Amino acid sequence: MKPNFFIIGAAKAGTTAMSEYLREHPNVFVSDPKEIHFFAHDLPRYRFVEEMPDYLDIFSEASSEHVAIGEASVYYLYSSVAVQNIRQFNPDAKIIVMLRNPVELAYSLHSEMLFNCNENVEDFMQAWHLEQARKQGRNIPPGCRDVKVLFYRDIALLGEQVERLLNIFPRKQVHFVWMEELQANPRQVYCDVLDFLSVPDDGRERFERINKNKSIRYPWLARLSQTPPLWVVKSVRWLRLQLGIDTGWILQPIRRWNSVPAERVPLPESFVNELQQAFSDDMKKLGRLTGRDLDHWIKKAVAD
Repeated sequence: MKPNFFIIGAAKAGTTAMSEYLREHPNVFVSDPKEIHFFAHDLPRYRFVEEMPDYLDIFSEASSEHVAIGEASVYYLYSSVAVQNIRQFNPDAKIIVMLRNPVELAYSLHSEMLFNCNENVEDFMQAWHLEQARKQGRNIPPGCRDVKVLFYRDIALLGEQVERLLNIFPRKQVHFVWMEELQANPRQVYCDVLDFLSVPDDGRERFERINKNKSIRYPWLARLSQTPPLWVVKSVRWLRLQLGIDTGWILQPIRRWNSVPAERVPLPESFVNELQQAFSDDMKKLGRLTGRDLDHWIKKAVAD
């Protein structure tokens, strides 16, 4: 079966939650693994498979009962080539975009990068100011999967990314989901997504919070389980694709045990102002493109 919808990100904006809600719907098939990133050729180390037959095989268990068949890869929106590749693959695909205040997104992403050992600078302000150096190949953490995931400003430029998306896909094939609305009224947002996908309401009422912020107990164990050597990653993929072995039991229990819930420390007001200034023009663009009033995101930056 060929996927007909894609949740393309943004990262840390509710993509995991929405994909898990949809996964439990009897008429929706969501890929396992969730984040295949097959079409993000500019992020090669995030691609679960590299060949089209292997990609399509991930959806082989979808049946005629599944009205909507899709995947959720958080870096498709950020990728400079993924959306165009999706369009070439399926020009009729429906695209779901999860959106969030970029200041919150960037800070949350930094926490995620620390947790999965792509980042080694614990202070977000310092990591934020390292972006230009990292683009020049300096201060890159050992074992970082791809330095482009540490470009916090670039990843959170949602207006720029949505503009690229709407230059490729017609607006009628794109549905925007705002994280603040998902948190405030998940039932309504979920039903709106089902309607966009032409899937009947399954009556779901429970919407658990998924993918909460977390930290690690032991860094050395996290490095082993979160960023294993490339040969281990390829071996796990081979076991799953060629032999059909569920490899989740190998690393997932270690990752779960080594993680603990954590609250992010509020950022200094002066730094928040700096971030808002950095995103102000892009937030205005996002508002224009989506027809959304984002004054509550940008008013402080404008006032300053």
